[in-house]
Amino acid sequence: MNVPISERREWIPAGEVARKLGYTRQHFARLCRGGGVPSVRRTKGGHWRINPTKEFAAWFDTQPRNLVAKFRATATRGQKRALLDQSWAELRKLNSQRESLRLEIQRLAKAQDQMIDHWRAGIAANHALPSASVTSSR
Repeated sequence: MNVPISERREWIPAGEVARKLGYTRQHFARLCRGGGVPSVRRTKGGHWRINPTKEFAAWFDTQPRNLVAKFRATATRGQKRALLDQSWAELRKLNSQRESLRLEIQRLAKAQDQMIDHWRAGIAANHALPSASVTSSR
C-alpha cells in the first residue's frame, strides 16, 4: 500500500514500515521490542502493529533511511557499475593517502627518537660535567 504514513487510519504491519525505512523486519522488531518506536502494539500472534498517530509520524520522519538497500533494489546495472567504479577509485585514493600517512608517521617517529636521544645525551653531559670536575679537583 502506497499511502503516506501520516494519512493512514488503520494499524500498519511492522514489515511495511520496515520496508519504507529500508530496515529488515528483524531490526524493526528489535526497535519495537526495545521501546524505541511509539504507538506500537504486539498482536496475540506476536506480530507488531503500528498505530499511525502524529507521534509515530513524527518519529518516522526523523528516522534514517537505508538508501543502500533501496539503491540495490531499484538501480540499473549501469548505475551499479558506475557506483562500483567510483567506489574503487575512492578506495585507491584512500589507500594512497593511508600510505602517505604511514610514511609521515614513520618520519615523525624517527625525528622524535632523534630528539629524545639528543635530549638524553644533553642530560648525560650535564650530569657528567660536575662529577668530572669533582674528580679532577681531588
